[in-house]
Amino acid sequence: MDAHCADKKLYLESADGLVRSHVEVLDVGVVNGVAHVISNVLATPTFTLWDVVSDIPELSRLKTLITKEFPELRNNLSTHSKRPMTAFLPADTAMDKVMGQVNTMLLNSRDTLVEVSSV
Repeated sequence: MDAHCADKKLYLESADGLVRSHVEVLDVGVVNGVAHVISNVLATPTFTLWDVVSDIPELSRLKTLITKEFPELRNNLSTHSKRPMTAFLPADTAMDKVMGQVNTMLLNSRDTLVEVSSV
């Protein structure tokens, strides 16, 4: 996933360059961070959610957590979904603030996470 400016607009582009989306609204405040409103879904035939987690440096703690504690979830995120998915991926700064709570919650919900991700 790459971000770049063109014509004074911010765009996100898939790593393979096949899909490009205009950032309509930047930094919408939400309870636990920010979200960005984009013009279209960033997905290609070769795109997986694990690609997103792996390609964005600000998701390194999430990547480490999933790799170490949830190999089944990593496998599911590495395969193509049969249906559209929305994922809320916490950035490192968010993970730092709530890491103890997140670890407890995730480890207690291991089976649910794996089951939901495999649909």
